[in-house]
Amino acid sequence: MTTFAQPMSLERRISLALAHLRAARYDSNPRDITVASRQMDDLLERIACRPLRVIDPQLDEHLTVS
Repeated sequence: MTTFAQPMSLERRISLALAHLRAARYDSNPRDITVASRQMDDLLERIACRPLRVIDPQLDEHLTVS
């Protein structure tokens, strides 16, 4: 039996970060908005740096095969 939590997918982490950002904006708390925005930016940066073959293998194959 492991004591570690199951890892979340990047999509799930982004969804949760977006929910936190929206809640912080709704509450108009500048500190929470800053933290949530930074977290969201970090997660989105991970997507921007991923190669197409990782993000969408079928599209990568379609574009690279002649």
